Amino acid sequence: ITLLSADRKKLTVCCGKGIWQDSVGFALSPQEGLSGRVLGTGKAYVGSSSDEGAKELLWTNLDKIGPLIMVPLQSENEPIGTLMIARSQAPDSRPFAPNEVKLLETIGDMAGSALRRQRLYEEALRRLRQTQALRNIDMAITGSFDLRVTYNTIFDEITRQLGIDAAAILFLDPHAMTLTYEDSRGFGTLNLSNLRLRIGEGYAGKACLEKRPVLIPDLKAVEPDPCQGAIFLAEGFRSYFAFPLMAKGRTLGVLEALRRDKFDADEEWLYFLETLAGQAAIAIDDATLFHNLERANVELIQSYDATIEGWAYALDLKDEATEGHSRRVADMAVELAMEMGVKGEALSHLKRGALLHDIGKMGIPDSILHKPGKLTEEEWEIMRKHPEYAFKMLSPIEYLRPALDIPYCHHEKWDGSGYPRGLKGKEIPLAARIFAVVDMYDALTSPRPYRKAWPEEEALQYIHQQSGKHFDPEVVEIFLKKFTQKLQHQ
Repeated sequence: ITLLSADRKKLTVCCGKGIWQDSVGFALSPQEGLSGRVLGTGKAYVGSSSDEGAKELLWTNLDKIGPLIMVPLQSENEPIGTLMIARSQAPDSRPFAPNEVKLLETIGDMAGSALRRQRLYEEALRRLRQTQALRNIDMAITGSFDLRVTYNTIFDEITRQLGIDAAAILFLDPHAMTLTYEDSRGFGTLNLSNLRLRIGEGYAGKACLEKRPVLIPDLKAVEPDPCQGAIFLAEGFRSYFAFPLMAKGRTLGVLEALRRDKFDADEEWLYFLETLAGQAAIAIDDATLFHNLERANVELIQSYDATIEGWAYALDLKDEATEGHSRRVADMAVELAMEMGVKGEALSHLKRGALLHDIGKMGIPDSILHKPGKLTEEEWEIMRKHPEYAFKMLSPIEYLRPALDIPYCHHEKWDGSGYPRGLKGKEIPLAARIFAVVDMYDALTSPRPYRKAWPEEEALQYIHQQSGKHFDPEVVEIFLKKFTQKLQHQ
């Protein structure tokens, strides 16, 4: 029995009995020989091996056969293959009678219909499995930006659906113009991690350069490539297939697939491998975009924070007496907030707010801000407006809106006697309650033009006395515990 391949480019012996049992796997063109004539005409051939037509059989052991019949296997006039029987070449071998020919033609029709149904069923199953494979890869792509997860899924499906023995994905470095192995499966002793290919070098480099597949059914039948051919043959591979990974017109790398047998892939097999290469390219492109966006976002946040620190430094420079104050209180506030369980984004916002706690003083005249003596009541009224100025300056900036608690509320007091809104107790945001303590501690222990710096013990004692009045008692308790221990260690 011979069957046409799915792409109708090859006719292969699929079943052989008797002297033809060793012919299984033998392939020829559907247009050549006796089988080509039977397929083309759709009519049976009846004769013997000595006939002129039988010489076109292109089969083995022709000298051992006598009378023979070849009938087409077809269904609804669609050729599927051929069915051939023969008697041995012996004096008593009689020719096939017309009724025997008719019987074999009937069997051929029945077999053709059965084979076609079976082929359609297998094709439906194969396409269902391939669709599920693509679905699995899609889920891997959408479910994670970890390319290792996607690569493992792709390698699983290539192995399962296409019978691949080994596969690899190479990344293209567009700056160095080189390909490097990003991930692989199925290679034994071969270490691919150190192998780098220039564009155009090796089979993969050629696929990348020319942006088209490289298909080699038999590596032994071609001249070995100096970069890849010898090492693949040494590893025991016989057939090689490479597809460029293309996304949005850009070449991202190459997908390689290898088998340890000689393999002449049909169009459907190659199409599915090309589809998998397309999925891999999408995964790489998506992950690259995500990681680039993530990196750009980190760099943007770093730029914002550097700008904020620059503002804080500029504010400190404006008043020599408070130089370094913003950085010190920001660090202390973060340290204390962590002790109180603040974490994540809230901690970042707290630090930004601490750095910018006096940003509103930019709206206060220097004559008041730098006055060496005590302020008058009218001057204090102006000074107390700096939290409101801070709110007006920062609230339009969406990025800094979550950091407003400290610039706007750090002069509120636990007993409600603070400003600008007279908030009381836990009405005051936690970040502002934390900052109020460290801000007072730094202010007391730093020298001012109008007084000397307080000793640390006296500053801590004052903060303790203001617990429940100026400050949140819980914050004071944790602050005193932490910084008393710190002083003892010093």
